Amino acid sequence: MIKKLFIFILLFIAANSNAQLILGANPSYHIPFGKEAGMGFGAQILIEKPSNERNSYFGKISYFFPRKSVTKDAFVADAIDPNTQPSSLNLSMFTNYSTFSVEFGRRTYWINPIDYGFSIYGGTTMMISFSNVKNRLDSYNKNLYQLFGQDGTSSDNNINGKGNIFSLGISLSGGMKYDINHFGTVFLDLNFGYNFLQLATNSIASQGYQNLGSSLNFYFGLGYRKILFFNNAGRRNGNQPQQRGY
Repeated sequence: MIKKLFIFILLFIAANSNAQLILGANPSYHIPFGKEAGMGFGAQILIEKPSNERNSYFGKISYFFPRKSVTKDAFVADAIDPNTQPSSLNLSMFTNYSTFSVEFGRRTYWINPIDYGFSIYGGTTMMISFSNVKNRLDSYNKNLYQLFGQDGTSSDNNINGKGNIFSLGISLSGGMKYDINHFGTVFLDLNFGYNFLQLATNSIASQGYQNLGSSLNFYFGLGYRKILFFNNAGRRNGNQPQQRGY
């Protein structure tokens, strides 16, 4: 579904453009502040549309692979029969936390234009994120042991399972890029974001966000991008500033 949406957006922009369109991709690293699980790894796809030689609008699609945490001895299962040994089991909790996000904003380039030489850039963005949380409890013999939930019933349904989190945030983005003739552009992208809204579907998602998610996040990635043309002049040869087609 996401791939089809991305292709549709690309074709729509191409059909309604008579200028440059920039496509790029990069691995991305995510550092949630204040979380022991540490850095996450993911991938990003970039679409950028210059409005003039110094400014552009852009969008990014990101996926961050699951980060994992283990909470040892998180729960205790008691023996149903008093004669069962051991009388109780310490159970660990395993949590996976992955995130898909869509980001859009505006950039300004300094030193050199968008399509020539070395430049630094910066801007602001809006980000919509969807995080998936999956919990798995240590396996145990339910014929011999029982685990009581918060409501006093013998159940682990509110422990094993999954949930989702919707987040809305803003960020400051920046970086640097260098154009190489007949090759494309290499870039270093930086992003510092703040999620001001989080909505969880259940208690599993809420707990997962407390353990692995964060309102303050830092992202960085090193990648490659290419300028494409959709005008009658066709694609240019090289990255010469006099051949821009905004």
